Amino acid sequence: MYQAILFDIDGTLIDHSSSQRDALREFQSSIMPDASFDDFHKEWKRLGKFYFDKYADGEVTLNGQRICRIREVLGKDGAGISDEEALGLFERYIETYKKYWRPYPDVKPVLECLKDRFSLGVISNGDSRDQREKLYSTGIATYFKAIVISEDIGMAKPNPLIFSHALEILGIGAHEAVYVGDDIKADIEGARNAGMLDVYIDRDSTGYMDASVRIEDLYGLMDILI
Repeated sequence: MYQAILFDIDGTLIDHSSSQRDALREFQSSIMPDASFDDFHKEWKRLGKFYFDKYADGEVTLNGQRICRIREVLGKDGAGISDEEALGLFERYIETYKKYWRPYPDVKPVLECLKDRFSLGVISNGDSRDQREKLYSTGIATYFKAIVISEDIGMAKPNPLIFSHALEILGIGAHEAVYVGDDIKADIEGARNAGMLDVYIDRDSTGYMDASVRIEDLYGLMDILI
C-alpha cells in the first residue's frame, strides 16, 4: 500500500515548456533582436539539456552551467563576456521566466484529491530559491510536506540519495512511495534505483514505455492509486 507520492516540478507540475517559450521570446528580443526566434529557442533548449545534465552528474556547478549556456547561445558575442555579466543576463532571463510560470490545469484538482490520502512531496534539481518560489507563486506549495531541492543538499537526481533524503523527511520507506516525473534519466531511473515506484508522465506523448507506469496526465494517477 502506497503512503506517499512525490513529484518532479518542471514538466510535471509546472508547464515549463510554455513558460520557457513565452519568456524566451521576450528575453531574445532584448538581447538578440535580429536573431530568428525559432533558432534561438531551439539552441536554448539544446544547451539547457546538455549543461543541466552535466550539473546533475556533478561535472559543473549550477552557476557554471548558467554561464556556459549564456555564452554559447550568444555565439561569437558571448566569448568576451565575464562570468558576472553572463550570470547577470541569466538572472534577467529568470526574472522574465517568472512572469510566465503556471501549473498544468490538472495539477490543483489532482493534488486536492490526493492530499488527504497520501503524504505529498517534491524532489527537484535546480536553484532552491527559484524552485520554491515557483511552487509558492503558483499556489501549490502548501500541498507538500517535503520540498527537496538539489542545491540545498548538494546532490541531484538521478542520485538515489536525494530520493532517500525526501523519504526520510516523510518517514516513509521507498517501497511505500511513488515518484512522478517527465525525465527518463533523472526521474524514472533515479526513482527506480531508489526503490520507489517510478511513474513517467508523458505530457508530450513521446510513447516511452520502459517506465514501471506511464500516464499522460496527472489524472492517470487516480486510476492506479485510488
